[in-house]
Amino acid sequence: MPPADVFEVASIKPAIITGKGVFHTGFTVDVTHGVFRCAYCSVQTMILYARNLKKYQVIGPYWIAEGTYMVDARMPAGASSESIGRMIEALLTERFEMRSHVEQRRLPVYALAVGPGGRRFQTALKPATRISSDGRGTRPSRFEFNRLGRVLRNPPEVGAC
Repeated sequence: MPPADVFEVASIKPAIITGKGVFHTGFTVDVTHGVFRCAYCSVQTMILYARNLKKYQVIGPYWIAEGTYMVDARMPAGASSESIGRMIEALLTERFEMRSHVEQRRLPVYALAVGPGGRRFQTALKPATRISSDGRGTRPSRFEFNRLGRVLRNPPEVGAC
């Protein structure tokens, strides 16, 4: 019989951020040893991970993105990496009384296309320079179009600085 899609045991505690030092947010999933750990994760982050979604695809009350938690859970023996998402959803439903539904929405889409006059970009004769992050000297800098593509695929949130 395959294991149920729930964690055997789980602990969710509010993460206390003191403002001192460095903290890392993220997931640790070790199916071999049956460990799931999420450090400084919001409810929204766990939903994104569980359903393999992008940030703009999750809409909910403000608090799902604000509070951070420390989650430690043990997976049942024989659990597969494919069942982790369902386990996270079951945990959120149990502990946060999460209810969700799927709906389709029209969202704005931007297309970067070559205009009727053709491309007007030219190759730089020499690379541009900029002040380095430590304020000492300059370093070469080239803007690459693949970087522009990444920015356009994952635009910053409205109001984010």
